[in-house]
Amino acid sequence: MKKILVSTVALMFGTGLALAQEAPAFADVDTDGNGTISFTELLVAFPDVTEDQFATLDADGSGELDETEFQTHLDELAATGAGAPAADPLPQ
Repeated sequence: MKKILVSTVALMFGTGLALAQEAPAFADVDTDGNGTISFTELLVAFPDVTEDQFATLDADGSGELDETEFQTHLDELAATGAGAPAADPLPQ
């Protein structure tokens, strides 16, 4: 029984790591390192994103995504079972 439990936990942990590795890190998307993500930077990571979708993610209307806005979106994807961003990770 312990072997089954250990195997199940290992499988779940491994799956979680795989999903986490697929999601881009904020620092990887923030290519100029200024602490925010511009539409252009997000477009590189998510080529299908539209300006309207970006504006929806930009909760404070600053014209750029801070780490909280970016992470909130990734958390919402995870909570809905979508996992890491796929071909169309942004709101419709």
